[in-house]
Amino acid sequence: KQNGMTVTFDQEYPSTTTDFTPLVQQAKNSGAQVLIVLGLPTTSDDIAKTVKQLGWKPSIECMCGSQVTTLPNWPTLGSATNGVLGTDVAWVTQTFPGMKTLQNFATSRGEKVLPNYDLTAYAILQMLQQGVEGAKSTTQAKIRTWLLSHQVKTAVGTFKLNSNGTTPFNEIITQTSG
Repeated sequence: KQNGMTVTFDQEYPSTTTDFTPLVQQAKNSGAQVLIVLGLPTTSDDIAKTVKQLGWKPSIECMCGSQVTTLPNWPTLGSATNGVLGTDVAWVTQTFPGMKTLQNFATSRGEKVLPNYDLTAYAILQMLQQGVEGAKSTTQAKIRTWLLSHQVKTAVGTFKLNSNGTTPFNEIITQTSG
């Protein structure tokens, strides 16, 4: 609305929903040209499949609630994922420290897509390692102080923590093709 777009359909659904046909049909019938789903992985998968089954082709289809496009089951959805946008903290083509190592590890486990949780967990461990080495201590308060005052290099990017200890917002948009 703030950017001059008209919201034609805005609907929450119970977490127990397993059949999204009525909701997707309502969204399609509303004339919506963009579908943005802020759902969990299972529901996002089900909605993507339903969009395909109903033959709806919104101009933009984004499964933006969780990093579904990096989960192992995403490729199994086949053509339902074609053109679908998603979000992630990093992508394998980026050359951040440790990205290639992590990609090789995922491939050795038979994963076709590097899962987001691998990236996040590895980046946390990289931060912790740099904090311990930088603070020259395993004391939590000293590590925190060091991390708050230094830039860290991780598999998801190079950044400096916010003053409250959180990471700065860091998302990329992905699109599935083929």
